[in-house]
Amino acid sequence: MSNWNLDNEDFERQYALGVAAEKAAADVEPRALEACFDAKNGVLAIAYRKGMRVEVPIQIIPELAGLTDAQLAKIALGAGGESLEWAEVDVHISVPGLTWRLFGSPDLARQAVAENARRAAATRSEARAAASRKNGAKGGRPKKVRSA
Repeated sequence: MSNWNLDNEDFERQYALGVAAEKAAADVEPRALEACFDAKNGVLAIAYRKGMRVEVPIQIIPELAGLTDAQLAKIALGAGGESLEWAEVDVHISVPGLTWRLFGSPDLARQAVAENARRAAATRSEARAAASRKNGAKGGRPKKVRSA
């Protein structure tokens, strides 16, 4: 039988490992920033932390079959954006799992999030241009040093 009595040092060590693992997962797994049900269009709208937004037709999510619009509207984020939850009807959907179902694989989902972030970074604005000019006045980006 396992010993469930942890001293403070063991607890702090395990807690730190858990926090580090969560941060690492949050950097690579798709997580929701917000989600809502659009009854007019029959879609679940999800905004991801990395900037991507998707609208998913409710009919392609089997876990939501048979729920009313009123029930679907009571969506909440769980586990730091890792899940979508409808507590009243005890439905919980993994955001990474749903994203992977939509895009076909974890690699495709990561590529879609990365591409969306790349497009957002490529946008032009006066603020971005001003920052670029300011950095250029400082000599620009340092040259890469290559080791032999």
